[in-house]
Order: sequence, then C-alpha cells, then structure tokens
Amino acid sequence: MERFRYGERVRVADPRHHLYERVGVVTRVRDADGAAVVEMDKPIPEAAQLVIQGVRYERSAIVFPGHCERLRR
Repeated sequence: MERFRYGERVRVADPRHHLYERVGVVTRVRDADGAAVVEMDKPIPEAAQLVIQGVRYERSAIVFPGHCERLRR
C-alpha cells in the first residue's frame, strides 16, 4: 500500500509488525510522512496505544502504509 485514505479499512499485513493482522479504520493521515492514525476494531496492547497530551486511546495506533493492506468494505 502506498497511501492511506480517510475512512478506509486496513489490515496490518507485515508479519514483523507488532500489530500484525489487526484491522481498523483510518481516522487521520499525517501529511509529513504519510503515516495514519488507525482506530482498530479491538483494543490493542498498551505499549502500542496512541497517547496525546496524556489521553490514552485504547484502540488507536500510528501505522505506516508499507505495513498495511486495504480491505474491501
């Protein structure tokens, strides 16, 4: 996968990635590096959770397009 699009469903497809086979929806795309905040369908390990200004998002993580594949709706 080369780029993320808002609202698309993706799966972490890189077996070396710590969130391998997790599925979620792209909620934000970072212009600077193409990474995205993906809200996963199920809670993820605490070490991988997104934390912004002290607020923990239990289902959200930042992933890069090279680690993911698009899913059909």
